[in-house]
Amino acid sequence: MTNKIKYILAYVLITLGFITPASAQMFCFNKDAQNIEKDILEHNEEFVMSGITSAGTPITVYRGKDTFTILFFTPDGKICTGVNHTGTIIPKLKLNNGKGT
Repeated sequence: MTNKIKYILAYVLITLGFITPASAQMFCFNKDAQNIEKDILEHNEEFVMSGITSAGTPITVYRGKDTFTILFFTPDGKICTGVNHTGTIIPKLKLNNGKGT
């Protein structure tokens, strides 16, 4: 492929949103999705808290024995999560220990 064709292909993919990190790491349930909480509870996670982020995004946090899930709500009412909002619980990290952790 010539450089010009590669440039055009990259531009088209970026414009269409196929390779943006945010879209690759987030998914939203349909507005009519039912029983989301029931599904979470079936995976042995329970409600911990709800809150509003500093940016104004409503969130809900669930935790299991070793796992967590954070759901957030978009302005148009979708319920979303993603790989950066689910994971494994670890021991408390030490903060400000001179090593950046």
